Amino acid sequence: MTEPQTEYTATEIFEDLSGFDEIAIRQKFGEDVTKLRKQPFMFMRSLAFIDQRRRLGLNDKNAYEAVMRMPVSELQDYFPDDDEPDEIDPDEPVTDKGKDESGRETTPDFLPDSA
Repeated sequence: MTEPQTEYTATEIFEDLSGFDEIAIRQKFGEDVTKLRKQPFMFMRSLAFIDQRRRLGLNDKNAYEAVMRMPVSELQDYFPDDDEPDEIDPDEPVTDKGKDESGRETTPDFLPDSA
């Protein structure tokens, strides 16, 4: 495993896409970014393409060529991992998730209240 080539996660780049980024992806990859999500490696390439444009200042042609030349192994290591979930302390496995500000357990919106 190599070091990520960018400081931004794939999720961060995806959530920060502008309309201009979407147009550039459509022009170079021939699909809307939402359709590319069904093709995981092409989707990752499209996000790396945006990163190359922004971070390295490459034009669309050069950024596209760079990500299309990337082997899958390099592409998989391109982005840092999203934040990993908090580790559970085996001595105290109960967490504050699912509790309100007062520490009371809450019921998710999609489940009926048991009270």
